[in-house]
Amino acid sequence: MLSIPVMAQSPVAIETVAPLTEIELLIERHIQSLEKGLADESKFEEAKNKTIRTDFGMLSLLGQSLAEHKDKSARKINGPALRDAALTYNRKGTYVEARAAFTQIQSVLNGTVSGEHALLHPWNKLINMHPMMEEMNAASGALPRILRKPRGKPEEALPAVSWALLAIAMKADTHEVKDPNDLPQWNTWSDDFLVSSLKLAEAVRAKDGATGRKWFDQANETCDACHARFRD
Repeated sequence: MLSIPVMAQSPVAIETVAPLTEIELLIERHIQSLEKGLADESKFEEAKNKTIRTDFGMLSLLGQSLAEHKDKSARKINGPALRDAALTYNRKGTYVEARAAFTQIQSVLNGTVSGEHALLHPWNKLINMHPMMEEMNAASGALPRILRKPRGKPEEALPAVSWALLAIAMKADTHEVKDPNDLPQWNTWSDDFLVSSLKLAEAVRAKDGATGRKWFDQANETCDACHARFRD
């Protein structure tokens, strides 16, 4: 096994990745998705390793993003408590356990927080690789439509913001790196993907679809190169 330092804090200031408003919009989006996914117990097994697992993982990631965000004055949600509530769901959990975790999350969103919740948490323990890839693929599917004619709506940058935050978690989660000599390349591709995602988000906010498409394509080229080395 490789001896790799654990990334307990993001190497990138979260406020440079996205404003609080966009992180909170992402939280709302995943809450809505999770509520829908848990509405029908008969469909739980089909959805648990897809949207449900992804939503819990993203809420954990977004909670930690809130925890480290410097814009504390405008913060409406207790980030560490949200993270810990989302982490109570285990990927092998039952429907009852998923509902219990969701109830904890709802309590946090309603302002009810009890117990101690550490500010920092290892970034490689926020979301697993499978739900990370599910979220990246969902964002990849949404972005071409947005880039055809960006209108400057707040929600349009969210897929790119998801990519950027996931790039930080991806850099921290090095379990796919079996050879120590490959670690610098893993770090480089993670950093390249983060930069492309940040530039993409900037272009979408500026309603510049052409520039956004350039960075979207660059991000996908990085993904393809990484998959060829570490997955295929």
